[in-house]
Amino acid sequence: MKTVHGIMRKLLNQNRENIRMKMGSGAYGVYFDCDNKRMSIDFSGNSSFMGESPHCYRNDSTVLLFVAHSYKQSFLVIEQQLMSSFEDKNEKEAKHLMMPYYFLFRHYCELELKSFLIGVTGANPPAIHDLKKLCKSFQKKIKALVFDKDVAGATNYIEFNAHKDTVHKSLILIREELRAFKSFEPADEYFRFLYSNDFELKASKIDFDYNFQTVLFHKIVELFSSIEDHMWYLVRFNALMGG
Repeated sequence: MKTVHGIMRKLLNQNRENIRMKMGSGAYGVYFDCDNKRMSIDFSGNSSFMGESPHCYRNDSTVLLFVAHSYKQSFLVIEQQLMSSFEDKNEKEAKHLMMPYYFLFRHYCELELKSFLIGVTGANPPAIHDLKKLCKSFQKKIKALVFDKDVAGATNYIEFNAHKDTVHKSLILIREELRAFKSFEPADEYFRFLYSNDFELKASKIDFDYNFQTVLFHKIVELFSSIEDHMWYLVRFNALMGG
């Protein structure tokens, strides 16, 4: 299966003159020094060894998607450590890992949705943290995408609608699964601060069920990955149609 970044690179190279919105290749340079424990990441897209042109095409949704994947990797690492904490009967460690685990997962979901919104609109996403509203906004944008069969041809029209339908169905399932997550999240920023802006404690008890939570979170990750596999085709089609 082609990776999202590979798809982005290919589409950019093939359609750079036609695409109006800024759409990067998804390529980035990494300097990783194991011996000295140092590293750096270059998002400019200008690294010659990555085969990039001497221009910056990195003001796009792939940057935010990278950050979303960073949060995903982080909560997966904590998930493994939580399992070890339960196995080792390490209450002291487990109780301090629960909140970061919740928050990192939640922020991953938020950034995934915002990167998708950038992809289909070419504009900044809403400055909100409400996952339900972000889902609804993205769903509305996906529904609004149209493709002129007379202009682009029947084959592209069929392919476009197949990708659009898959994204739409996956998003419906994500909204259903996120409802389960929201059932134990008292407020949008609860797992980040606990307190609200007026220092009100929305809930005084936090429950954590490792078996339930991991199954739910991994199901949502799989659904987001499914959307990623189809989204950039829609970005390309939308851009080619002047969207």
